[in-house]
Amino acid sequence: MNRRVIATIAVVLGVLGVLYYIYEMASGPAPWHDHIYMVALFALITVFSYPVACYGPASEIHSLYLLDRAWREVAAGYIVIGVLLVVSLILHCTQSLDYLREELASLIVLAAFAGSTYYHYRKQRKRLR
Repeated sequence: MNRRVIATIAVVLGVLGVLYYIYEMASGPAPWHDHIYMVALFALITVFSYPVACYGPASEIHSLYLLDRAWREVAAGYIVIGVLLVVSLILHCTQSLDYLREELASLIVLAAFAGSTYYHYRKQRKRLR
């Protein structure tokens, strides 16, 4: 299988995972904050795999326009996940500080993924110029 097929499978499974855990948050007996990390994880997998599934690997993108478009779409996904985690952090801190460590760790992982993606985007952009 090539990378594009594997990325497409990852995107589909990520979306299904997000939908499942949103359903669990809405209808399950566990509190919603037990599932928020899994929603963020599956969303992160989806956002990270999305550009490869849609546009192919970064090394195969030969258009500056497509590269910028892919980056904007991925950056929007990272922003949505970040807002979700920050809102969760604020809601947890108003109730108790039990989940503060997990929330901050999730934000650090998100920042690491976003930084890595941005680094590769800038490197590819320099190559295309």
